[in-house]
Amino acid sequence: MKSKILNIVNIILLGILALFIMLYFMAKVKNKENEKVLWTAEIRSFCENSTSSNPNIIKVIDGVFYNNFNHSTRTIDSDSKDLTSSESRESIYFPNYTELLPDSLSLKYFSVDERKFYELQTKIPYDLIRNAESKIANLTKLSCEIFPKGKIVLKIDQEDFPSINIISYQAKETLGNLDQLIYKKSLGEKYNDYEGIENISDFSDLLQNKYQWVLETDLEARDYLKNANAYSFAEQKVYDLEEESLNEYRNIPKTFYVRFGNVNKYGIDFYFNANEILNAFRKLDKIKGTQPITITFKLFKNKPAECELSKNEQVISLKNSFPDNPIKYVD
Repeated sequence: MKSKILNIVNIILLGILALFIMLYFMAKVKNKENEKVLWTAEIRSFCENSTSSNPNIIKVIDGVFYNNFNHSTRTIDSDSKDLTSSESRESIYFPNYTELLPDSLSLKYFSVDERKFYELQTKIPYDLIRNAESKIANLTKLSCEIFPKGKIVLKIDQEDFPSINIISYQAKETLGNLDQLIYKKSLGEKYNDYEGIENISDFSDLLQNKYQWVLETDLEARDYLKNANAYSFAEQKVYDLEEESLNEYRNIPKTFYVRFGNVNKYGIDFYFNANEILNAFRKLDKIKGTQPITITFKLFKNKPAECELSKNEQVISLKNSFPDNPIKYVD
């Protein structure tokens, strides 16, 4: 009798377990858990013509991938830059983690070359992306490629596989303001990376305009220049001591990294005020003559560096936004 009762109890328990397992898998199917994959996304800038003199500089104001089924969203990574161009090796990137692939995209950006704001609010062909993704191992990367005049192409782009074109869109011109361009949010903080810039035209000139300029250094006795490079406000390298060309036209530098010394090596990082250096280049560029603008750093081992811009007899002193004594490096 006891054995019969025990058998009945075991059957009931086994039935309950089977029911729980069935409900578990039903819930997974209902919530599309089986469709969740490891994916990321990036935004890149391209030109239709590879010989174009304009690098299609793009400032992304807002970018969100969205899935309407479970309301999951993915925004630009907090460590990512928000500027890119066709000359850039770096993309604007999103974090990677496992979730449903997106079915919608919201994007707003500013074209520096065109001086226009664009916006795209659109559905994404979820099934098409999912079918293409199933042919790719490991991490799935969605690439949003921005071309001039609002053309946008969405691809699945993998290093070890050929790119898969998904769909093309046409973004619409929209309204925007200067605050959307000069302020950046990161980890809950908001800061101005273009101090003193007061209008969209100046912002665009700062990132886009090129001038003929060269670097000179004024060093203490027996010191010599070891290395120097600079990056523009569009986050592109615009100067490298080993690749200097006297006739080259370059963008306005945002930051200079200079290394100097003799037996010991010292280094300074010089951060220019956006409005101050823009106005200095504009003023010196008006001076007649073929002579380039000269950026001169006066370098000291025991006090902050000084910087001047000059052309002919006109000299303009510039401040370092974050002045500090040189760093002494240990070999």
